[in-house]
Amino acid sequence: MIELQLNHKIKALQFDGGGEFRPFTKFLNEQGIVHILTFPHTHHQNGFVERKHRNIVDTGLTLLAHAKMPLSIWDHAFTTTTYLINRMPTPTLHNKSPFFMLHLQFRL
Repeated sequence: MIELQLNHKIKALQFDGGGEFRPFTKFLNEQGIVHILTFPHTHHQNGFVERKHRNIVDTGLTLLAHAKMPLSIWDHAFTTTTYLINRMPTPTLHNKSPFFMLHLQFRL
């Protein structure tokens, strides 16, 4: 999607060093993409993803608590959280939402 729809070449992908992505290295190398693996149990090497994950979890749990809903529907709360975050303006995109920027890209 990045290469075809946004016209940007993927240069590198970074995954945690858990092992499940190691077989993916050969495919990425064939595509000319650098495969970066962090060391196991070193979440600080993947800080952006860790912060984003924590934001989704904290917001989803807050939605559940505020609505007095059971924890058993956490997956719906986290999906809703992601939906809302993607539609909120962000300073990174000059106070536009990622959703708006994606639709703007397709209209051009």
